[in-house]
Amino acid sequence: MFRGDKIYFRHLTTDDLSLMVAWENNPENWKISSTSKPYTRSQIEEFINLNQDIYIQTQLRLIICLTNTSEVIGNIDLFDFEPEHKRVGIGILIDNKYRNQGYANQSVQLVEEYCKVILGIKNIFCNILTDNELSIKLFERNKYKRIGVKPNWHLHNDKWFDEFTYLKEI
Repeated sequence: MFRGDKIYFRHLTTDDLSLMVAWENNPENWKISSTSKPYTRSQIEEFINLNQDIYIQTQLRLIICLTNTSEVIGNIDLFDFEPEHKRVGIGILIDNKYRNQGYANQSVQLVEEYCKVILGIKNIFCNILTDNELSIKLFERNKYKRIGVKPNWHLHNDKWFDEFTYLKEI
């Protein structure tokens, strides 16, 4: 898979089940993932066992691992893949204990390379809640341009949040 000096990507496997359950069912992540209730272990296992072909599922989850130890530190999601129009959405999660160490930045750069070289993508987009300052900084640092705002787009705990859309041509 794609490899940088700090991290590399690999495909999701059943060995990742416990971590995926923990991440998906962490209420701190629900606001950004539009989750409103926990997933069952069997639901997550079913997702892992899906054919991980982005051309069939229009989405792909890649696991982010440390280059020197192979420890799993997060994941990158590619979603709404449209090969005809050469575009895809991106979402990223870095485990709390690995944040602010440059892993997200290198992950974004590596996934752009993967999208360009392997998938032939021209446009990558992401959707970020307007109060998610860390993600806004991450994508702006990587030259994503804010192209719009969706007012009152996301409801979480009875409160409405606006959402920015960012785009980068690669």
